[in-house]
Amino acid sequence: FGSSTELGSKKKNQVLFAESLKRNYFKMSVHSDWINEMKYISEANSLLTASSDGRVCFIDLVTRQSNKWEVSKAFSGHSKSKLGVKTLDWSAFGKYVVSGAERTLLFWDIITMECIHTIDNIFAAAIVKVAVADEANKVIAALTNRSVYTWHNITFELLQTVPDSECVCKPIQ
Repeated sequence: FGSSTELGSKKKNQVLFAESLKRNYFKMSVHSDWINEMKYISEANSLLTASSDGRVCFIDLVTRQSNKWEVSKAFSGHSKSKLGVKTLDWSAFGKYVVSGAERTLLFWDIITMECIHTIDNIFAAAIVKVAVADEANKVIAALTNRSVYTWHNITFELLQTVPDSECVCKPIQ
């Protein structure tokens, strides 16, 4: 295990390393409740966060003031949701974010922070996950009842609904 001098040296290095981490660690208050999902947007070097407080925040990771990042934009279109925003994704092609809360999907412009489209009142269950597949021109939502909905990612036209009975996973043989 080494001599006590080696162990002391290792411990000192661990403490120095921990101290260096503390200097590069930034605390920030973005949401007033749990963060349910985060998405890094490489094109903008930014972070999107979805929270139980009903807000989606856009954090610019390039611009920082006094060693802390700040929320550069926030969207609170889901503020009436009791459960908050559960999921989100980014369309690099459409330059919008889609967020899901309870039984509502909101599509919002990343620059103006305005809602550009809403999909609600068609879901039989709460939204668990949303994904944007720009290369396939689709937005896909998975629901708690195990059904899946697919829309066109620009026209937002409903393309397909796959009910629970058809969402059967079979083992690969």
